[in-house]
Amino acid sequence: MSANGTRPSHLLVGTLLGAGLLLGFMAPAMAASKSEASSLLPKYCQPTHGALSHVASLRCQSLHVMVLRPHVMVLMMENQSFSDIIANPSAPYQNQLARSYKTATNYYGVGHYSLDNYLAAITGNFYAWSTGDCSPGPGCQSSDATLANQLDAAGIPWDAYMGSMPTDCDTSNYDNGTVGHSYGVRHNPFVYFPDLVKTDCARDQPSANMLGALDAANPPDFVWYSPQICDDGGGDDACATIAAGDRFLSREIPAIERTPWYKHGGVVVLTYDEGDSMGQGQGEHLTGEGNHLLTVVISAATAGKPDYTAYVNHFGLLASIEKAFGLGCMNQACTASNGHLALS
Repeated sequence: MSANGTRPSHLLVGTLLGAGLLLGFMAPAMAASKSEASSLLPKYCQPTHGALSHVASLRCQSLHVMVLRPHVMVLMMENQSFSDIIANPSAPYQNQLARSYKTATNYYGVGHYSLDNYLAAITGNFYAWSTGDCSPGPGCQSSDATLANQLDAAGIPWDAYMGSMPTDCDTSNYDNGTVGHSYGVRHNPFVYFPDLVKTDCARDQPSANMLGALDAANPPDFVWYSPQICDDGGGDDACATIAAGDRFLSREIPAIERTPWYKHGGVVVLTYDEGDSMGQGQGEHLTGEGNHLLTVVISAATAGKPDYTAYVNHFGLLASIEKAFGLGCMNQACTASNGHLALS
């Protein structure tokens, strides 16, 4: 720091690079194209504006980082197979999404219960202890690394939002007695890692905070979103019908699309944890009809794109997120046979 309180230019350059300038330019697909991203910058940063001063150039580089930084959300619905949603008149909005954006037509869950699938998507592991949808505690928790730990280590901001969760990183099921307001802890994989709860509890929040965060000047780059039970379409309560889940998505996704987070390269991966019970058993890599899941990659860049027909599962989704953020792979996310979901 200089005597007048300004940062020397050579240190500012290093700070910008260290903050992820390279990452910003390696992921243009997250924000459409570089030329499209440039159009979001102030006029003095436009390529046609002419030569810039040194300070202005550094400022524009910093803004370019923000525009091109990957923004990825996983929105996890519940308990419906691909065939339960596609061509179902009770799910008109999801069918519209599938027609309008890139749809992964060969996407699968990796287990039968909810929790094992959620954990798989953030760790690349299949945990035998998770197949009973237990609540966090001895015998139902892990000290393993997660996607959240990877993001923390890379300095990439993230948040997880849970429908009707009463307090940050709550580890108990909750129902306040009002129809539509129920939280299942089995749908919150982050609280099954006690070390993560200690360090990042403030990042695991009630979903009421989400849209405000996506509208903020510095939104999280990665977002996990688990709707409340009566919005997730999974049938765990009488209110949790396919039609109710579809109505929820028809409200929530347009609201997300109106945020700066989405407009500056946001990608929403709409998927399900597992399918219905038909053709299922416990274990990994289930490929029966019962675990064939609707998965749609929603972004400006994927509008009108053809379907993605290669095999991919929750481990492959994790690999895809890791790749988008320039992270190394973990566990079964490193296995090519689990597939890779192109996010552009």
